[in-house]
Amino acid sequence: MLKLLRATFELYGDCSQSLNGDIFINGVLATSEQLSEIKIKALEIENEYNSLQWIRDRKKAYLELNQDELRFDDLMNGTTTWQDAILAIKAKYPKPE
Repeated sequence: MLKLLRATFELYGDCSQSLNGDIFINGVLATSEQLSEIKIKALEIENEYNSLQWIRDRKKAYLELNQDELRFDDLMNGTTTWQDAILAIKAKYPKPE
């Protein structure tokens, strides 16, 4: 339901949705043509959101690393543990081409 409301707002601005799901634009019930446009826009929004999943996955994985400690240990030990961990995350969640 929120996707439809967001799509409506992006297309028409002032909008609201009743508890039963009816969509209103400037206080007037949306027409069937408007609802078709809204559904297409909602699908576009969902596709865009899904296309950026790799960013959210990488960010979560980066946050789970103790990067400062890894970098310090690498500096002290002459290792590449931090770099290896970052590369593994990038390989697991590749940026689409």
